[in-house]
Amino acid sequence: SERYRRSFAKTGIGLVLDAGRPVRANRVVVATETPGYTADVRVASSPGGPFVSVSKEQLLEARSGFALAPRSGRYLMLWITSMPDSAIMS
Repeated sequence: SERYRRSFAKTGIGLVLDAGRPVRANRVVVATETPGYTADVRVASSPGGPFVSVSKEQLLEARSGFALAPRSGRYLMLWITSMPDSAIMS
């Protein structure tokens, strides 16, 4: 696994979720025990992409909602672009 702290050696890192079938989600809620990172939500028809951004990037709190632009896709990705100083992902 890779470990990241405040910055990445690339533009970000993503967590891909499979909805099981194409969906047109209008909102995603993220709950985290490590608030303070920035992310946006992206969507694709294939797990390898290409992923298209459907939300604004925002700073996450313990519970944050993303309003999504209308776009259908089976795969949703939380694209994390920065981490708080105290967080470690593995």
